[in-house]
Amino acid sequence: MTAKNFSHWLKATHKTSIPGYLDGRRQPSLELGMVLLPALVQHLESSATQTRAQDFIAHWHRILAVATPQDETIHDPASWFNALGNCFDACLHFLGFRYRDPVRVILPPQWPSDTPVRICLPVPFIPTGIVLDCWQLVLAANLQWLQQPLPAELQRFVLTKLENLRQRVRSQSAHPLFISAAHDQNMPIIPITAKALQYGHGQHARWFEHTFTAATPNLCVRLARDKAATTHRLRQAGLPTTVNQATTEVTQALRFAERVGYPVVVKPLGKDGGAGVQANLTSAKMLRQAYAATAAIDPHVLVEQHVKGKDYRLTVLDGEVIWAVERVPAGVYGDGKQTILALIQQENSTPERRPGPTQTLKPLQLNDAAKSCLQQQQLTPQSVPDKGQFVRLSSIANIATGGRPQVVCEQVHPDNRQLAARAAAALRLDLAGVDLLIPDISVSWRDAGAAICEVNAQPDLGSTTAVHLYEHVLRARVNGNGRIPISLVVGDAHHDALTKQLMQATVALGHTVGLCNANQVSLHRAERTPEILATQCPLYQAGQLLLTSAEVSAMICHCDAKMAIPHGLPMDQYATLIITEKVPEPLATTLFKGAQQQVMVDAALADWATTYRKLLNKDCRYTEVALGKGCTLPSVAVPSMGNTP
Repeated sequence: MTAKNFSHWLKATHKTSIPGYLDGRRQPSLELGMVLLPALVQHLESSATQTRAQDFIAHWHRILAVATPQDETIHDPASWFNALGNCFDACLHFLGFRYRDPVRVILPPQWPSDTPVRICLPVPFIPTGIVLDCWQLVLAANLQWLQQPLPAELQRFVLTKLENLRQRVRSQSAHPLFISAAHDQNMPIIPITAKALQYGHGQHARWFEHTFTAATPNLCVRLARDKAATTHRLRQAGLPTTVNQATTEVTQALRFAERVGYPVVVKPLGKDGGAGVQANLTSAKMLRQAYAATAAIDPHVLVEQHVKGKDYRLTVLDGEVIWAVERVPAGVYGDGKQTILALIQQENSTPERRPGPTQTLKPLQLNDAAKSCLQQQQLTPQSVPDKGQFVRLSSIANIATGGRPQVVCEQVHPDNRQLAARAAAALRLDLAGVDLLIPDISVSWRDAGAAICEVNAQPDLGSTTAVHLYEHVLRARVNGNGRIPISLVVGDAHHDALTKQLMQATVALGHTVGLCNANQVSLHRAERTPEILATQCPLYQAGQLLLTSAEVSAMICHCDAKMAIPHGLPMDQYATLIITEKVPEPLATTLFKGAQQQVMVDAALADWATTYRKLLNKDCRYTEVALGKGCTLPSVAVPSMGNTP
């Protein structure tokens, strides 16, 4: 499927990134403007085109292994755009994002029209370029299909593009499962960098970059990434580890192997994830070949004595083993009928290995390393293994190279739990993945013998057996849902007096209050002079300043009733909303949808507010009070919502 020019059908008008929150959404947005030209409008009014478009939607969801939305029919440009929005949503699902704000399509009043269609795409805390590429993939594939349906070519094209996008998500953004876990706990998220996110607000917030936290010491991470230094430190701490040597010369590696005896293992000195690791090297020839391949990745190579035993990963958090798996190497089980090649193809067709939203394991590879592994077992790809016979395709047991994790938490001997905790403590890591080679995890290492072969300072928690760990780790660092009490005062009338009352009452409760309005951003503490942090700061930037401050335990924002919010609100929710003047659309809808605990409206606005009361959640208290000059706010105006367990 080749790229086509569809300028005779569509014209792009604008692209606007909205890093804040609008219309009750919980994620940032990307708004695109597109004008449908008369040729496309006419095309979409054809019944033949509508049928073809309907077929595309079905094929798209089938390719991405997602259920097609029920009762979705395409009968005009509006329904066509809505269907494309569902296809885009399926893309984000494929990329691993369980929670996604819906695509919002704002249509012109009639067709054809020079007024652009406004498409609001959710940005689930990933680079906007990835979101834009997802949308362009959906649009280009659909328009191409409308001209010429090619099902097989569409599948190859879409899966290739989406797999590339998935790799970009892994390398350029935070882990989707951490983001999903935060959403499940109603925990706010603020991007610090593309890969580092803040979970929570103000004093309750914590920073994460994948499994790195702000409490993870940089020195200890660098130590753990140096495999030779790690071995030295573990040995210094009295822990069992491998016999190894770092080198930049193959001759030194050969001499080491001759001294300790074959088989040996080679691995890059400073790489994680199993890259370049080759094990069970039983001869000088194999060592030379493996060394060359590993040195191409990292000239500094670690060669170590091979340790017999099963490969286990024990995840340690704050001195406690919270998960344990045996890492079974990539391989297949014989059925006495099929060749190894056929068994590999069969295994790769399973949902957990096939590209798609259900994929949790790497596909099995029949590469040179796998063929060498088969040769050591006196097998070829055409061999037919006996029923139940396990055929290894990799010399290492690593999930990144096609291995499979098997949960063994209940079988871990207490001594082995203590050993893993001691290894993490030896490197002073708060969160670590300890790789242990031992014959049987249920038998004490003191009796069975064992070796710690690696300690990973930024362990991948996985997506096969340990999805729950992402929430576990967040809860261990972020207190409750990480929220602080936030109040939003809207309207010019008497706002200075109202916000001052609210600020004083909140400070009296022991809070450090961040206050922002059109003039300044300030910090207020009991018995201290207010600290001015910024002046003339737009609302979104002012909110970000306060919500990312480790000092702030409560926030009060004032905004004009007719204020433009091109960047959205700085927070997705707030405990208290106080309105003293009528608010125009679309700001009014956005404000009412974000209120969580209570809404207080000037009694003079009761009729106007009736329209918006239905937008409030069932737990949000609505009151009408006199908010005129000289009024005193009722005590309930001070919010209590914030950090909840």
